[in-house]
Amino acid sequence: MIHIDSSLNGIARMLGLRSNAFTYEGRFLLACLSTGFSPKVLFLGTSYVSLGAQLKSLKNPDDCIGCCLSATEAIDILKVDHPGLVVISDYCSNLTFQEVITYVSGNCPQTRSLVFVDKLDLNCLPQSADSIIAEEDTILPENPVMQGLMALVSNATYRSPSIEALISNAVEFCDVLPANRIFLSLRDRQLLSGYLLGLTNKQMAEQLQLSPRTIQTYSGNLLQKLGVNNRQKALIAALKIGYSRFEKWL
Repeated sequence: MIHIDSSLNGIARMLGLRSNAFTYEGRFLLACLSTGFSPKVLFLGTSYVSLGAQLKSLKNPDDCIGCCLSATEAIDILKVDHPGLVVISDYCSNLTFQEVITYVSGNCPQTRSLVFVDKLDLNCLPQSADSIIAEEDTILPENPVMQGLMALVSNATYRSPSIEALISNAVEFCDVLPANRIFLSLRDRQLLSGYLLGLTNKQMAEQLQLSPRTIQTYSGNLLQKLGVNNRQKALIAALKIGYSRFEKWL
């Protein structure tokens, strides 16, 4: 990771990557350089073991502004320094770090929160986090960690597959998102895939076993969410926020 305050330094370090932009880190660096996103990071965890593992993952340890075991300590740091990322590991049932996520959402507009959840329980999910990743999803081939990071750089939000499934199956759960963030649900991605394939509302309704009127309603909500008025613009808007994970129909 790089400290984006110096573009020349950032470019030099990016070029020093063994596999350049073809590595996951290279892709992240390129995204940061092109958007002005700062990957300075504050780590939070429930043990020194988890914090040590996160610190070890950094290409340049100097990009870490702190490692905290308590919400109070983290907020004290955030009052004087606004990193690009707050990464929380071991987010569990005691909701230890919700206070930090809430503080970031309300007071640090340039800071994004990436939270790893070790328990799939609606009552234990963080509120207002930008990216939420289930620990069990980190081994998936589509690399949810990278998808979560790329979403943050593009000012979007991300929920890993297990989190998304948990939320979508809940009847009375509201996924509270940070202000000015866009989250594309499973249904949104299915519609975007349909747009990409040039399917009509009737054809999408048949594929998804829904009525054409329901597809029309979902489609209207998606266009409104993306701030556009037609399908082509919706696809362009989705790509502009860094989103490319459209759902396959089969």
